Amino acid sequence: MKRSTTFFLLLFSFLFVVISCSDDDIEKPTDDGAPFYEVLSIEMDKLEIELNIGDTEQLSITFTPSNASDTTLVWSSDDTSTVEVDEEGTLTAISPGRAIITATTTNNKTTSCTVNVLIPQPTGAWSGRSELPDGIGRYDAATFTIGTKFYVATGSDYTSSYDTGIIITTGEAFKNDFWMYDTTLDSWTQLNDFPGIPRSSGVGFSMNGKGYVGLGRSAFDDQNAMLKDFWEYDPNGDVWTQIDDFPGEARYDATGFASNGVAYVGLGNTNNLYNGPHTPNRDMWKYEASSSSWIQISDFSGEKRSMAIGFGIGNNIYVGMGGIIIPSRGNSQAYDWWQYDPSTSIWTQKTDLKEGVQAYDNDNYGRQSAVGFSMGGKGYVGMGHVTSYFPSQRNDFWEYDPVDDYWRPINDVPYRAESGLAFSTGNRAFLGGGFYFNICGHHCIEETAITYMFEYIP
Repeated sequence: MKRSTTFFLLLFSFLFVVISCSDDDIEKPTDDGAPFYEVLSIEMDKLEIELNIGDTEQLSITFTPSNASDTTLVWSSDDTSTVEVDEEGTLTAISPGRAIITATTTNNKTTSCTVNVLIPQPTGAWSGRSELPDGIGRYDAATFTIGTKFYVATGSDYTSSYDTGIIITTGEAFKNDFWMYDTTLDSWTQLNDFPGIPRSSGVGFSMNGKGYVGLGRSAFDDQNAMLKDFWEYDPNGDVWTQIDDFPGEARYDATGFASNGVAYVGLGNTNNLYNGPHTPNRDMWKYEASSSSWIQISDFSGEKRSMAIGFGIGNNIYVGMGGIIIPSRGNSQAYDWWQYDPSTSIWTQKTDLKEGVQAYDNDNYGRQSAVGFSMGGKGYVGMGHVTSYFPSQRNDFWEYDPVDDYWRPINDVPYRAESGLAFSTGNRAFLGGGFYFNICGHHCIEETAITYMFEYIP
């Protein structure tokens, strides 16, 4: 009896030891003798979620056992261009698409979540306003804004049609008339003519209650017709005064705008011959009205270009799009976007317009002769010319948010055009005019100057 009892006690002890050693949930001693509980599994609180661009989301993990000793996690995203995740499991949606977010423990237990970043839906609307004066379109004009008033100088209202060998033209290719649009009254008033040489494809900007117009060209196919003079306009008295010439090469299709009391002018084309090469530039200059001086700043860091867009948001300026030269393709349209910090004189490439447009259209995101403005801490760019697209004039429009560095669509403008007019008074934005090219038949081509004006309603 004693032998039998001893046998069963030994068998029970053996089974207890085996069972205890195979149970990972039971504490294991560490080197210092403290209990250690191994992670058996982990589970994420969400298996699949949807986010909009710029959204953030915090993920959390449940450990088994709940008193696991080592809860260290490594977070990863299989597509950081779509969703980023930090070391705390906080997600940031970057661009439309799908990404798998994985959390991994020290002992290689894993759990995952699928994140779908939604394609932004267009917002905003366009409301019709008084058309350009006398029912005559305008494009390639120099424009600026003072207070709630918008000023349009020079440009072209030239139109033509070609049908079975007959060419009919109207308007002037190079103008010097000057108009003011009152956004409060929704009305146009003609002012004293611009006193410089009639021109098109110049630039305009305003600072400290005054407007400025310069550059451009006064004829086609004439290298001597490119201009570098600049003029200051004082609305108190409707008076023009010539100021120092632009110190760079004479040019047209340049980019010019003002931000925080400083004007920026540069890029553009310095060849005006039909048979000559397209000659874009990348030099940039600033004009300070307080000292009446031009100062060259760091060259634009992107490709040389003309017909680009530029404006200021906050303390920085932004420049992009435009016509460039690609050796294998010749003249082409850019879609890149750059930020310049005046405090450091450094250009930084930001998210290309391509990243926003390709969610809707995989082929046509570059453009030249577009229009743009800034309002409410955001930038707006749209319309313009795309060589590989027909009709080559666009009517799409995009909002750029510098906070999350991304492009979102706004509703299309009700008409197509390039080389139009666009401006913001700070809390209201408008666009109009421009040029439209239409192939109306096998031997029929129409070139039309647009008279429309619209206000953007966010």
